[in-house]
Amino acid sequence: MKTPPRFAVLIPTYNGANCIGEALQSIIRWCEPGPSLPQVYLFDDCSSDDTLRIAQESQASLPLHIVRNQRNLGECGNVNHAMAALRAWGFDWVMLLHQDDLLAGPWIQTCLHLLEKPDPALGMICCTNLYCELHESREIPFVPQPEKLPYTEYPGTDASIRSLRHNWFWSISGSVFLTSAYVESGGMHPHLRFAGDVDFLVRFMLGGHATLQIAWPAILKRYSDESQTARANATGADIICWAYLMHKYLPFSSKAEQTAEYCKQAKNILRRALLMARRGRATAAPTQIRSLLLIFQSYCALITGSDGLIPAEVRPLLDFTFTPLAANRPAKGVV
Repeated sequence: MKTPPRFAVLIPTYNGANCIGEALQSIIRWCEPGPSLPQVYLFDDCSSDDTLRIAQESQASLPLHIVRNQRNLGECGNVNHAMAALRAWGFDWVMLLHQDDLLAGPWIQTCLHLLEKPDPALGMICCTNLYCELHESREIPFVPQPEKLPYTEYPGTDASIRSLRHNWFWSISGSVFLTSAYVESGGMHPHLRFAGDVDFLVRFMLGGHATLQIAWPAILKRYSDESQTARANATGADIICWAYLMHKYLPFSSKAEQTAEYCKQAKNILRRALLMARRGRATAAPTQIRSLLLIFQSYCALITGSDGLIPAEVRPLLDFTFTPLAANRPAKGVV
């Protein structure tokens, strides 16, 4: 009899006291008690609030293991560190759940069923999402699982990568990864503060790993002004990371598509600047001006083919070399 794959849930945390309790309770809510409860690993990135204390309150109802990093690794670095550790500990598949997101259905059981006989090329399973604000007080919506799961298979091919421009289907939270494939890909870019998921998915597909997307909203994504995305938008880090993606993956778009993307981003920056001005945030204007100048410089580098014109903020990102993640083995001790 074939041994079933070892499965775990990973929740990377950093100062998530206002949301981690609800995330853990959503796992308890949608998983039957007993042996079917998945092993949950919380990798904390040196939180300074009550994240760990609140998480410990769920240990009586959930096989929760808490690992605290010795130093702050950043969001992507923490995920890479955790994935390498879970792979070293013998887990075949790991579901990544962000600390501020919730399970909105029996997604874990669905994935376990799909993994009973996985395609040998399969490297990831993902679902669609529901959305709300982090502090929005309302009943968690639930869309019943269809009798026959609607799905789309994306093989790890150039054609699949090109299709992402017109059909972006992925959200990293709630995705289930083959740990060996994640580790071999080099994981998330540790220096990207925005769009790290885009960069990862393209490299993951370039590695020949297929993705199975289930068109069922099983994750509730919650946004807040304190999120990494919100901070990146406010500081202009999103534009730096976007320019990195444009320069790194030029072969997957035509000149006309590239020009259209640059024009679109310039319009987005202007729209953002106007919105911030209406909200009385005039101090944000210099950031938006810098973002426009960076877009212009990046476009000039693209149309002239001159690497010397690539913005200085983008070059270190492009110089980063991805290698398989080290099979580190941090202590498993529960805090």
